[in-house]
Amino acid sequence: MDVHKRLKILIEAVGLNITTFSKEIGLANNVTILRIVKHGNSPSFKVTIMIKSRYPNLDLNWFLNNDGEMWLDKQVWENEEEGIEENETLDELIKKQLNSIKEEEEEE
Repeated sequence: MDVHKRLKILIEAVGLNITTFSKEIGLANNVTILRIVKHGNSPSFKVTIMIKSRYPNLDLNWFLNNDGEMWLDKQVWENEEEGIEENETLDELIKKQLNSIKEEEEEE
């Protein structure tokens, strides 16, 4: 899986859209993140550092190389508004997101 797909998973995991995520990490607009997510561009070192600074628990090894888990520390996700079941682990959420992406790719 490419880094742009992992970025999409991260954005969805934190419950934001591209515009809000862009602002959260300190970008003036959503163009950079939109190009990464929608067009498959790779994030620059600067953008990667901005993401890591905002989400220090993010495992960069996962983000850049798809190795390991998304988060350095296991967390329990409790956000029912986003359609996530109570006490669903991030691993379970990631598996759902990966399945969703695979289904989208198969439909194309």
